[in-house]
Amino acid sequence: MDQRDQRYIEEALAVQQETVALFPDDIVSRNGLADTLRQVGRLEEALNIYRETVATFPHDVVSRDGLAETLRQLSHPQDAVSVYRETLALFPHDVVARTGLAEALKQLGCLQDALQLYQETIMLFPNHVPARDGFADTLRQSGRFEEAVSMLRETVAAYPQDVAASLMLADTLIRMGQDGEAITLYRDLVHRFPSNPVVRNGLAEALRCAAAIGREPYGNESGGLTATVSYIDLRKDTVETVIQAVLKKLGSAA
Repeated sequence: MDQRDQRYIEEALAVQQETVALFPDDIVSRNGLADTLRQVGRLEEALNIYRETVATFPHDVVSRDGLAETLRQLSHPQDAVSVYRETLALFPHDVVARTGLAEALKQLGCLQDALQLYQETIMLFPNHVPARDGFADTLRQSGRFEEAVSMLRETVAAYPQDVAASLMLADTLIRMGQDGEAITLYRDLVHRFPSNPVVRNGLAEALRCAAAIGREPYGNESGGLTATVSYIDLRKDTVETVIQAVLKKLGSAA
C-alpha cells in the first residue's frame, strides 16, 4: 500500500469512526468500520466491534459472518465454528456462513466434515464459485486429486475468470504428473493475464518440473505454488487480491 492509499484508508476510518459515534445503532456503519479495520489487519479492533454488534443485534447476519471470519483469521477456528453454527441455526441458507464454517473445519483438520458441508452447499447453490473452489481445495488436501481435477475442470469451463480455480487446476495436474496439460493451462493464463506475475512464475515452475529441474517430485514438496493458499479466501476479493495473495505464498515457499 503506497502513501496515497494509506491516507485514503486513514480518512475512511476517520469518517467511519465519526459516523459510528454519531449513529451508534446504525448496523451498516458499524459493520463497515469493522470490515475496514479487518482489511487493514487491525483484527482485534474489528473483532471487538463485531462482538458488540452481534450482542446488540443478534439477528444481523453480516456482523455474525464478520465476527466468525475475524475469529478464523485470528486462528481461533473452534470459536469461529461455534459462531457459524449459531448463524446457520438462524439462517440455514447463509452461503457465507456455510463456506466459512467449512474453512474453519479445515483449519481444525476435520476434512471429511468440510467436504460434506461443501457438497451440501453446492447442491443448494451449484453456481456459487467460492463453494466450488473450497470443495476442490479440500479434495486436494484429502489427496483426492482426480476428483479435484474433475471439479476444477467444470469450474474453469463455466467461470474462466476464476483465477484461483485455474491455478489450482494447473498445480494439481503437475502433482499428478500431467505436466504437459499444466503447461498449456499456464500458457493460456499468461496470454490472458500477461501482467500477472503469479501465472508467469507458475509457468516457469511447470516447465522446470517437466524438465526434471529443481524440485523432484513436485507433489512431495510441502510448499508448491498453490498448496498453502486458502482459495475460499481468495475468491472473496478481486483478481488483483488473488494475485497478491498467491504471490505472497509463493515468496514464502521459495
